[in-house]
Amino acid sequence: DLKARLQAVTARGVPNYFGEQRFGHDNGNLSKALAVFTGRLRVRDRYKLGIYLSAARAMLFNQVASSRVREASWDQVLSGDVVMLAGTHSVFRVDEVDERIRSRTREGDIDPTGPLWGKGESLAGAQARSVEEAALVASEPWCSGLEHFGLKQERRPLRVRPTDMNWVLSASDELDVSFFLPAGAYATSVLREIATTV
Repeated sequence: DLKARLQAVTARGVPNYFGEQRFGHDNGNLSKALAVFTGRLRVRDRYKLGIYLSAARAMLFNQVASSRVREASWDQVLSGDVVMLAGTHSVFRVDEVDERIRSRTREGDIDPTGPLWGKGESLAGAQARSVEEAALVASEPWCSGLEHFGLKQERRPLRVRPTDMNWVLSASDELDVSFFLPAGAYATSVLREIATTV
């Protein structure tokens, strides 16, 4: 079962969650972000403020990613999805999902994305936009807080595929895993997908 799971992670990838370290000890960065948004805290240090804002964006992204995981669509393109070309930050919207789009997604040429919240109109439409809006319906203070601080809408892939993944399972059942990830992805997210099914 473990070998099959490792092979599946290699072939399919994993949800591209932000790791828990982004949120600070006991989610302290999120607590500070909400205090900033509600006016209970003023932060003059731009570096610290950036950390709190990044944590808020990451939390909202993870909410959308979790919603897509529940619907089993984190690695599939929905109508209206904004997809990102692998290895780039180039995005385009898919209004109609056909076999060519499904094939490019399976091959890892394109990935569906989720929002990094900020000012401006979301690029997503149709079904994808409905999913995102439903996932964030209770998060208005966070969304408006990020907009107030001038962050602009961006996109992040919902899926990440580890490359050069190798593993060895010892006789004492110790697993040694190595792999590479693109910048901004979290090894803890990959390891969680392996460990939670063991």
